[in-house]
Amino acid sequence: MKKRWQRFTKNIEDSFAATAFAEAGEFDTARGLTSAPKGWIVLAGQGAKLSQQICTYVKELCKSTSSALQIIWRGNLSAEELSEVDKVLKDLPVEVNVVAEDLEKELPRQLRQLRRIVMVVLTGEKSRFRSFFSKVSSEFACPLVIISEKDLKG
Repeated sequence: MKKRWQRFTKNIEDSFAATAFAEAGEFDTARGLTSAPKGWIVLAGQGAKLSQQICTYVKELCKSTSSALQIIWRGNLSAEELSEVDKVLKDLPVEVNVVAEDLEKELPRQLRQLRRIVMVVLTGEKSRFRSFFSKVSSEFACPLVIISEKDLKG
């Protein structure tokens, strides 16, 4: 609840700042403060830990596509883990949904509720997602990436 309030107050502050810049004739700066995300990047996975490397990778994707981030996670992320994720993803519009259902059932349900999906990023073992990959990619017209921490170490 506290995080939602902080985001809400940040949005109000940004709106007031944008108004001040617009009144001063700085229209590009004003637009930059109020620009809404162009869509959603969805990060889905499971487990007790969400890698900071994966979060950083997805953050860069969101920035480069002017997208918000929706995290759909199966498992128990601790308050400490969520705090670490929040530090990495600060300055991004983020929604986190921790789900109890299997991702193969829950992810399509969650995706159907979103508009303007830019990309879906699945994190975990690639072999686990192979059959799921074709199911999701056939229903949703967006890029689908499967990535693991190993892929990011280079």
